[in-house]
Amino acid sequence: MGALALCLLLACGTTPAATTAALPPEVSTATPSPAPSPIPTLSPVELRAIELMELREAFLESKNKLAAGAWFSADCLTAPGFSGDGCFDASALPSDAEKVFGGLFAFAYINEGRISLVGSALGSRAELEAIADAEAAAIGANHMLVLHEDGSVSAFGSNLFGKCETGSWTEVLEVEAGLHHSVGRRWDGTLVTAGDNSYGQCEVLNWRAVTDIASGLNHTVGLFSDGTVLAVGDNSYGQCEVQEWEDIIAVYCGANYTVGLRSDFTLVAAGDNSDGQCELESFADVTGVACGIWHTAILQGDGRVSFCGVNTNGQFGEEAPLQSAGEVILGLDTLSGPWTYVSQTAGVLICYDTSLETTPIRADLFAPYGHLPFGVFAEQDFSMKTKAMPARIARQNQVVFAQTGDYVGFTSNGKGVMMRQGHICYDRNETSTMAFFPDGSMRVFAKRDKITAEELTAQGVTDSFSFSPILVSDGELHREVTDAPPQPACLRCAIGMIEPYHFISVVSSVGNGHTIPQFANIFLEYGCEVAYNLDGGNSTSMVFMGEQISQHRYNYREQVGQRALSDLLAFGVSESVPGEDEPYGRNETVNGPNA
Repeated sequence: MGALALCLLLACGTTPAATTAALPPEVSTATPSPAPSPIPTLSPVELRAIELMELREAFLESKNKLAAGAWFSADCLTAPGFSGDGCFDASALPSDAEKVFGGLFAFAYINEGRISLVGSALGSRAELEAIADAEAAAIGANHMLVLHEDGSVSAFGSNLFGKCETGSWTEVLEVEAGLHHSVGRRWDGTLVTAGDNSYGQCEVLNWRAVTDIASGLNHTVGLFSDGTVLAVGDNSYGQCEVQEWEDIIAVYCGANYTVGLRSDFTLVAAGDNSDGQCELESFADVTGVACGIWHTAILQGDGRVSFCGVNTNGQFGEEAPLQSAGEVILGLDTLSGPWTYVSQTAGVLICYDTSLETTPIRADLFAPYGHLPFGVFAEQDFSMKTKAMPARIARQNQVVFAQTGDYVGFTSNGKGVMMRQGHICYDRNETSTMAFFPDGSMRVFAKRDKITAEELTAQGVTDSFSFSPILVSDGELHREVTDAPPQPACLRCAIGMIEPYHFISVVSSVGNGHTIPQFANIFLEYGCEVAYNLDGGNSTSMVFMGEQISQHRYNYREQVGQRALSDLLAFGVSESVPGEDEPYGRNETVNGPNA
């Protein structure tokens, strides 16, 4: 009998009473003891509950053998189901990891308490590598939870909405991470939560007898000891319609869908099936499941891993046919965020960082497979003479994300090497230069480095920017910050890199400008190895899906507000971006009269 079943019997008071053997009649002198009470007969419901718990106990020991995310599938014994390009270099992974855990843009192996992280860093790799007692992990979009052997939980990465505030959690057996929320299951079957509750995804504190949990982007699922399931949070795709499920022994969540494993080892699913990721009825003898955004991986008893959904990036292996996939776009109806975009070529997370007094707008840019930031022009005019409002430029080029670049069309400022999509706009050495390299890195060059367009082109660079100052280099404040004379606070815009393929854009929010040292220290706090300042003041802008989300106070009489620009630094391309003549969600007080 399993430990969980034994606990249930103890709780029901049905454990047989202890007795002593009777002495033979010829030597017995004690008064005969009353006959022991009969063992209570368990009802069919109680017997089924014990059976389910025993199945669940055996199954959960091997639950974390498979993982999936936006751009990968992985198991404990092999490399991911793709070639390992871009940010998913699995060459250094252990070949015999005990467990694997997946998130949107990263996955982690655990072997003998040690963690190996692949994909975008969700905190200091040095801190993660120092952990020696990891029991489990959960990875969201830009935060990660680590469950320790003593039941405590550490959190790494972005703390938006307080989703990393897990320091008080104790006696935890399981952790799950959503887009901006965290959930823990304690040994007594109750739950603890942290983070965003805007969809009600954290309304689980009254749940009892929970035996398994799962989290999607904005929904939380709980499995109860009687095999039933509940879900709370975003139900836009019907992902919370699980209340009729029975005889479930494990639950899983994709971005916007939910999967349950029945006691007969078949599957049931609810939610987004736009790419066939929920077409699971034909699978039998299932021993493991992993859910991404557009695909589901299924491990069966014979060791075979099968898939359903899309295979754009080779999540199913190199021999499987590639297919197109949709997009996840969240926040289009809000003026205050957060905003989210995930496709097979780009990941964008944007929010007001309320953890900082100045509440800057932070954007995490995840760039798999070499789809790096690049420059775009107003009217796609490479002569640099045309100007337009940022939202209009973004729409003209159908870019998912855009921020102020270096205003390459402004002729008065000093120039370094300024390249756009391979086109050399300027090749000078009047100030510093920042460039994106094919290996996913972002590098900066001071004026004294005398970098040239020829040198950058020879290294595969197609886009470089020049404004100044360099804010951070090699994880420290650059001398252009520490040696510079004091400057007043104003609206600013910059971009940094935590590690290759993971970039951070920051712009000042309206009414909260920054000095250069203040701005540089924000990037240090975010863990950036390098950061570069771009055009600010009235040029400051950040655009998401064709709508400007940064704000300016606009005054028609004085013409003070968002400045028309010649170019933007952009990331991601999508046909879902509205056309330039379609209505704008914000009025002219943000976009200006020429939007």
